Amino acid sequence: IVFQDFALFPHMTVTENISYGIKKDKNSKTLSQVSSLTDLMLMCGIYHLRDRYPDELSGGEQQRVALARSLAPKPKILLMDEPFSNLDPGFRMQLRMEVRRILKYLNITCLFVTHDQQEALYMGDRILVLNEGKIQQIDRNTDVFQNPKNEFVAEFIGLADFIEAKVSNNHAETEIGKVEIKTKAKNGESVNIMIRPDDVRINKTKNGNGFVVSREYRGMYYIYNIKLDSGKLVKSLSSHVNDYNIGTKVDVELKPGHPLICFQNKVII
Repeated sequence: IVFQDFALFPHMTVTENISYGIKKDKNSKTLSQVSSLTDLMLMCGIYHLRDRYPDELSGGEQQRVALARSLAPKPKILLMDEPFSNLDPGFRMQLRMEVRRILKYLNITCLFVTHDQQEALYMGDRILVLNEGKIQQIDRNTDVFQNPKNEFVAEFIGLADFIEAKVSNNHAETEIGKVEIKTKAKNGESVNIMIRPDDVRINKTKNGNGFVVSREYRGMYYIYNIKLDSGKLVKSLSSHVNDYNIGTKVDVELKPGHPLICFQNKVII
């Protein structure tokens, strides 16, 4: 187990912390898939810290020590409980890349608990989504994002809006355009289409069918909240060079580049 607060022994050095589990395990005389304790510390990038104590380490260094200590006793399954939540965002991204590389190299099954959706998509080969203790979906990371089983999963894993439409020969008519869909719904039936911000294109115009009500600047791009003529709110992802002020009139159009999925009664159909 790798705990959220690392749970290192403060009176032990890095080497002593890592080797503690090996000493207690009578059935394990050697490390799994690494030739020595030194190899494991080198793999985790902490060999130069081997004689230091936990209070002499940064948060990221403590995380590496906690990981190495958990790997040392030859686990079949590793549980990581929100291990990066206490780290700065930039360093968190770097460390999770390193951790994923190590786990793949050692071929260890890891149960990774997180509330960070982007982290789940990156770390997981398969993702289990829970809501109030009930399993909503277990699937590949790509399928959880692209083919969510219900509206909860769709909204939880990435930004999602739902717009009403009528089915017509594998297409759907919406207030912001006709799009290709994949659904079991019959012609003429009403459905809710899931749209992501990158499915929605906006262009500044005097006679548009919507206007900007808010925006979120994320460096490389903006997330715009657009109010359509019908009163419906949808989000649109736009390049950072498209700087639209609040109140700007825009033309809103669906341009997904792929078939969209449909829901009835909050369940995919």
